[in-house]
Amino acid sequence: MKRIILIIGIISSITNLSLAADQKIDKKQVYELRKECGKTALEYSQRWKLCDGVGDYQSHYNMKLNVCFIHMTASCNGEYGDSDKFWSESVVDVNENKKYADYIGGAKLVGDKASLCYVDHNKCKSLAEFWELIKPYMNE
Repeated sequence: MKRIILIIGIISSITNLSLAADQKIDKKQVYELRKECGKTALEYSQRWKLCDGVGDYQSHYNMKLNVCFIHMTASCNGEYGDSDKFWSESVVDVNENKKYADYIGGAKLVGDKASLCYVDHNKCKSLAEFWELIKPYMNE
């Protein structure tokens, strides 16, 4: 009898944890999380060292992963100025300072091959492929 009560208690606890994890947050909470993410991303972007000071960013709170991401872009002159200009993009979790994706390649031409391109543990070959691979982070 004690075993049955113990098993029922364990099942009940697991069910309650599962229900709590599956509960949706309301629109106001989502708004507040996105607002806070925007502030944190702005602060992060101001600390980010742009190669030539030319760049932009977009923040996104990913509800599925519960992560505030920043997608940073920059146009950079190489050692020889415009002749070896390159494009850089990164996706970072601003709270953990964890880089999820990085791209370095030609001067923002989608068909250009990348010098460096990865998203999480996946290698990529072009800017178009990079954009496709970051969608789950920036669109959820």
